[in-house]
Amino acid sequence: MTASDVLRRGPQTDIEAIGTQTGARALLPVPLLAIHGASDSIIAPVNTIALVRQYLCFNGPPAASAERASAAELPKADSERTECTADDREVTTLEWRIDGRLVVRYVAIAGLGHAWSGSDDALPFNDARAPDASALVSEFLRDALPEEYAPPTRRRQPKPSTWDRNDRMHPSGAGRQTPLNVR
Repeated sequence: MTASDVLRRGPQTDIEAIGTQTGARALLPVPLLAIHGASDSIIAPVNTIALVRQYLCFNGPPAASAERASAAELPKADSERTECTADDREVTTLEWRIDGRLVVRYVAIAGLGHAWSGSDDALPFNDARAPDASALVSEFLRDALPEEYAPPTRRRQPKPSTWDRNDRMHPSGAGRQTPLNVR
């Protein structure tokens, strides 16, 4: 079996057994965003599903990792929504949480091939139609990361004049204006 065979057909091993055998769970797992074009002819959707299933075995809520549905199916998500873009492309989003914290977001985009959506389709592997995959990544980071690591748009912005480059209040109340403390 070659790598391209695996990409087209999916893994031939029990990816969940690998997670179960390790028995390890991260205290605060790195969140996973899995975006997949439903019409991708290079990487089969079962690969994205296998990635999510294995991630949940290692890091997910016990109920999700305990479910043993078909290898081609995702375990029951904590939330699921389907939306249509302005040009009528269906986008399905499933999310799993641990203690209220988003740990996995799976996004399936109907009609998207092996391409980055919402970008310049004059370039290879790009698709101009919505959704904007870059915006999906940014939204995911805002939603999944703890506030201290979130992109600047989510943080409360301190007044640059009262904070120093290490995000500490200056004793004098007047901060130094450096590129490091401007977000």
